[in-house]
Amino acid sequence: MLNKLNYKMNYKPYYFLTTGRTESSSNVMYTLRKSKLTWIETESGLEPRKTSYHVQNLSTNYITAIEKARQIAGNVKLKITPKQDTRSWGEGSLDSNQDSKYISKLAIEDIKKSFLSQYQELSYIQVVPNTEDRISLEGKIVSTKFVDNDFGGSTKMLFEDDRGFRLWGALPKILNDNESDLNNMSIRFIAQVKVSDNDKCFGFYKRPTKIEVI
Repeated sequence: MLNKLNYKMNYKPYYFLTTGRTESSSNVMYTLRKSKLTWIETESGLEPRKTSYHVQNLSTNYITAIEKARQIAGNVKLKITPKQDTRSWGEGSLDSNQDSKYISKLAIEDIKKSFLSQYQELSYIQVVPNTEDRISLEGKIVSTKFVDNDFGGSTKMLFEDDRGFRLWGALPKILNDNESDLNNMSIRFIAQVKVSDNDKCFGFYKRPTKIEVI
């Protein structure tokens, strides 16, 4: 019994990191636990047993979790375990159904990030209207270019709408006959537009009518 009492007297509680499940079973984060000594009644009498209890959820980020754990532990010993896959649960892992849900969730997030990344640096630019209707456009001619084809070629125009998107199409004949410099000329017209498959802020116009020089 003396040895058991000595064990209790010399035992020093400590903190340690592990992984724990949050309220959502598919989200797992680093957690902080603290060891403690309890006494278990056995056939030979009371025996000391080391156990632990949950202190606090920390973070899904390993470095952030360690920083928070050190603040909480203070002068008490903190055992830092190697970085783990935060999908793990203690020494086990998510069951196959939960793991499948987790992977599906990641796939959805990747698709969402990929889609939104197209507009991260376009806060002031509007995407080309996605409509089959003829719409009113107003802005300036950025540049013109003669493009050869099987019928001899034609002059194309790069147009920038005041809303920020750009369109490419045939230069209206009324402007083609204009002797003035077309670059930066402000115009207004009505046309059908189609969004580019590669850039939502770029597209094509066709059948322009009611062209006005502003």
